Amino acid sequence: MLRQTEALEKLETWMAATWAHFKAQLVEQLLPACCLLCGQGCPHRLICVACEGDLPRIEAACRQCGLPGSWGAPQLCANCLRHPPPWDQAVAALIYEYPVDHLVRRFKFHKDLACGRLLAEELARAVQARMAVTAQDYADPPPDLLIPVPLHFLRRWKRGFNQAELIAIELHRQCAIPLRNDLLRRVH
Repeated sequence: MLRQTEALEKLETWMAATWAHFKAQLVEQLLPACCLLCGQGCPHRLICVACEGDLPRIEAACRQCGLPGSWGAPQLCANCLRHPPPWDQAVAALIYEYPVDHLVRRFKFHKDLACGRLLAEELARAVQARMAVTAQDYADPPPDLLIPVPLHFLRRWKRGFNQAELIAIELHRQCAIPLRNDLLRRVH
């Protein structure tokens, strides 16, 4: 009985992700492309060049906690030096302020999958930059595994998708990091 339940959950997860991807592709094909932020026409792009330049990207951050700061890339912030967190490294792509907070809300609560795709692409860019070898820095090893935080099945059914899983799928696709969405289960 337990194996059957697990198999049904895997099938449901796959079907939800596939359906969400299909809907996003269909909308992208049927509607003319316009910037997610300003509405200006920009075919084959999620946001226009002007809005892309306004995204609050994190350029320098602590290697361990990922919080933005003014120190050099290989350094840790004072808090991580005093009280290191239980993980080795974290990567954040954007500062959570306008327009990022607006994009997150549209993705999470209004089923705007294009916003999720943009956020996933920004995170993939930041992960790829962290893994790249540059003259003044060393490359971090890629993550061993992507494990999206699951939603309770009722929340997932109501929302129609798991936003963490969709972002993880895009990271897996762009960065070739292994993905396992069957290792955790939300019970409450």
